[in-house]
Amino acid sequence: MNSHTYIFDSKLRKQEEGGAIGLDLTGTLAQVFMMWWDREVRRRLASIGIIVRLYLRYVDDINIVIEVPRKGARYIS
Repeated sequence: MNSHTYIFDSKLRKQEEGGAIGLDLTGTLAQVFMMWWDREVRRRLASIGIIVRLYLRYVDDINIVIEVPRKGARYIS
């Protein structure tokens, strides 16, 4: 993960952070993170009274349908 190099603008460069796109390990780590993300989004929505009717995710694309059970429900930090 620390030694990925690539060519951009005819120059050889070393990737400074993150995983290389296309590397199996990068995809696996991203999937684990997104599973955490799915749970966290649903938990936070439930904590403010928003009902999730549909939650679908493909890689990092999310489709979500929610119901706000009371008028004026909003997030207050």
